[in-house]
Amino acid sequence: MKPIVAALLVSTALAGPASAQDFLGALARGAAQSAAQGLANRDVGAITAPRRPAAPPASAATPASAATRAAATSQTPATPATPSAAANDLPAPRPLNASLALRDPSELRFTQSEEDGQKAFNEFGRYSCNDCEGGHGFDSWVRHEIPSLWGQYVLENRLGGMAIGQAITWTGSHTRSRYAITVVGDHGVGPWPCKQLKWTGDRDQLHVERMGLICKANDVWQTAL
Repeated sequence: MKPIVAALLVSTALAGPASAQDFLGALARGAAQSAAQGLANRDVGAITAPRRPAAPPASAATPASAATRAAATSQTPATPATPSAAANDLPAPRPLNASLALRDPSELRFTQSEEDGQKAFNEFGRYSCNDCEGGHGFDSWVRHEIPSLWGQYVLENRLGGMAIGQAITWTGSHTRSRYAITVVGDHGVGPWPCKQLKWTGDRDQLHVERMGLICKANDVWQTAL
């Protein structure tokens, strides 16, 4: 026991029982107040002290960036089919608009001189005829001169079944000109198998020729030029 506290206790004891009780009560009250004040200070400190930030949750896998997702999900477009032969590699006649988008060989277009060649060939076989429509006919029209070739696609299918170098020939019934349609190539154009043709006509010293083209679409050969 410390000297000062001991002295106080002795003094209190000498002062008498009543004074000693008052003194001890005061000490008890002071101790209680001190304890209560300490608890209050602790609670206030807990309230006013800054809170530590909450611990972050366990890190999740970082999602892929938009660019990465796009690259992962994108698909390389299919390479479009190409014509069986490039236009520049084709023998004459060369279509000006060969394309896989065309629906029918009749949509193929050619130079003006190639289209005019058809008219010039027909004119070579022109003759006067009193009972013909328009007063004239053409023995360069193979369907009229060879009855077995009359009908839709009949001539084209016959030519389509022929090999390179083979020909259909006839002699004009009026001008006596000699004609031939010769298969000279079998190069496809756009989405179709095709055959290149040479039409020729000869009479005395005169000669005419033009190029032609037939292509197979919808299981039949059709005239493109």
